[in-house]
Amino acid sequence: MKRVVIPYFQIEVQSKGGKDASSKGFMSKMKNNVSVTYTIDGVDQAAMQALADSLYANLVTSFKARGIEVIDRKDALPRSKNYAKIEAAYQQTPIEKGMAGGGKSMFYAPTGMGVYFVG
Repeated sequence: MKRVVIPYFQIEVQSKGGKDASSKGFMSKMKNNVSVTYTIDGVDQAAMQALADSLYANLVTSFKARGIEVIDRKDALPRSKNYAKIEAAYQQTPIEKGMAGGGKSMFYAPTGMGVYFVG
């Protein structure tokens, strides 16, 4: 591999989650249920944005250190119809998304790049 394009990069910070579990005895009618929900408050969005920027910069530096050219996304856009579809589907960062089971996560992309969800 000599050249790469990084079409999207994002970090996820889960802010709400939980889990349900149940059990029933083998020969018993008794059933046990437990449910746990947690919420993480006070996440510093500026710090998370800085983390996304730093992690992306580290990835680019890592590629370059291995002699791999990282093509700027804007230079790749006119060359690829598929990449144009990704770019068109970018969403502003940060964005909160509901997750399976009632959870919530915040997604952060590097500055100047949106978040992208497949599907």
